[in-house]
Amino acid sequence: MTSPTFDPLREKYGDGFDDFIKSKVVPVNGDVGNEYLGLDEKEAKKIMRDTDIIINGAGNVTFNPPLESALRTNINGSNNIIKLARMMKKPRLVHVSTCFVAGKRSGPIWENEPVVGYFPRKDELVGTVFDVNREVEDCARLSEQARQEADDAVQHAKFREQARSRFIEEGRDPDDEAELKSAIFRERKMWIRERTTELGTERAEYWGWTNIYTYSKSLAEQIIASQDDIVKVLLRPSIVESSNQYPFPGWNEGFTTTAPLILIALRGQPIIPVNEKLILDVIPVDMVSGAILAATMNALVDPKPPLVFQASSGASNPNDMKRIVGLVGLYKRQHFEDKETGNQDREQASRHDRDADGKTANIRADLGADAQ
Repeated sequence: MTSPTFDPLREKYGDGFDDFIKSKVVPVNGDVGNEYLGLDEKEAKKIMRDTDIIINGAGNVTFNPPLESALRTNINGSNNIIKLARMMKKPRLVHVSTCFVAGKRSGPIWENEPVVGYFPRKDELVGTVFDVNREVEDCARLSEQARQEADDAVQHAKFREQARSRFIEEGRDPDDEAELKSAIFRERKMWIRERTTELGTERAEYWGWTNIYTYSKSLAEQIIASQDDIVKVLLRPSIVESSNQYPFPGWNEGFTTTAPLILIALRGQPIIPVNEKLILDVIPVDMVSGAILAATMNALVDPKPPLVFQASSGASNPNDMKRIVGLVGLYKRQHFEDKETGNQDREQASRHDRDADGKTANIRADLGADAQ
């Protein structure tokens, strides 16, 4: 509650801020991967009877997690939310997805394109039918396949070999069977995670998605879109970044996409190789929040709202990497000009270089070692 996003309410209510929040917000522990979110069924029904709409922002956002992990949160989690929504007097759901469910496609991606049965290579794999329910079943089978492979005698011998080698490297007794048993179990668990990630990535890329994350988010969309007894809206932001205005320009409490690039530039990284024409489709977090609220109101007043709303900047206000790198360079120069310590005499203005084929833009800032 110390976040700057609450400052207007904190100013309005003063000492009564905490009491106001307690009167409006009741946190409930839950896990989207569990039925009824881990709540008792009776408790879940009681909460849902007084609920007008669900905004589902839960999801596994790791690009290539183990397949079963993505299924648990993004797929099973969506099914659990649907089951919960059906306990409401009037089921309404706003589901936060991602623009990148489009996969490896170029050009305009319209909001009115069909969701159910979609896969990015549909124009290439003519006649191929994509069935989300079969896909979920196949993914579960792949996870089980990885477990069966892990039980193979040769694979088990490899786990034992790896565990013993690790013990020797760490100066531990490789003949301690009790400890070795636990180490073998860990090797097996790590192998299954890596194997399911490999199988999931291979499957996602075949259908045309960039990774398991976008693949599983698209499956979740298709499951939700196919529910005819629920008022639903899919909200697709692109890369959610620092705020534009609220609570103040640049506000961000996370370490998101561009932040690491800016940090390494300020810490002394002299060159960042990029495709200068590449559009980094970022959207400020306060704009995304506004879009979610607008979609929510739409679902509350319209029994058949548009299924998809996209929140992105790539078409209307594109940011290419040439511009972004240039802005980082200008900010870096200003940062060190304003800095009270460091060798400012050796600081040189950032500049752009282009390679021979004109495809790569680099940012350079030649700074003294003591200007870090």
